[in-house]
Amino acid sequence: MTGGSEENSIKMWVKDEDSSSEFRVLRKREGAAENLKSIKFYGENGLHLVGYTCNASSEIIDYSVIKEEISAKLSQKQDKKMAMKGLATERDVQLKEVLDVDFAENRARDWSNLLSAHKFSQRPCFWEIENKT
Repeated sequence: MTGGSEENSIKMWVKDEDSSSEFRVLRKREGAAENLKSIKFYGENGLHLVGYTCNASSEIIDYSVIKEEISAKLSQKQDKKMAMKGLATERDVQLKEVLDVDFAENRARDWSNLLSAHKFSQRPCFWEIENKT
């Protein structure tokens, strides 16, 4: 597997048996608006990659190694609802740059299983990878 910061993509390569030195792209995943800061394998068999960007938009993306249609960005919809109710402005509740993420796969369908730390925030954020929220 390789990652390219110029094109913000992750590529999985395969070497065919009939070719001695040629590799071909088996799967390619794209979608980050900025360069990825880090990626980590997720899932029992490592069939997902969780990556995050190093910019102020704080994108956290779940890439599927098998199907590109399953890949998705984790959403901040709940915070935007608070802004709409007038409790805070959308700019105030928008998360800043992601510093690091970690996750646990145990009972992932029952509760939030990804934890992220953000710049200028003293509180962690919890995410549900299953629901992408």
